[in-house]
Amino acid sequence: MTKSNIVTYPAVFHDNEVGGYTVTFPDIEDATTSGQTLGESLVNAAIVLG
Repeated sequence: MTKSNIVTYPAVFHDNEVGGYTVTFPDIEDATTSGQTLGESLVNAAIVLG
C-alpha cells in the first residue's frame, strides 16, 4: 500500500457584475477559471488544478 500526498490550494471566488463567478488561486500565478453558477465554477476550479 502506498501513501497519497494531499495538497490544498486556496481558491477565491469572485462574484461577477454580469453574472457568474471568476475563480483565482493566490498561490498559483495565472491559474484562473470561471463559471455561470457556483457549482460550475467549483468543478472548473478542480479541472484547472488537475
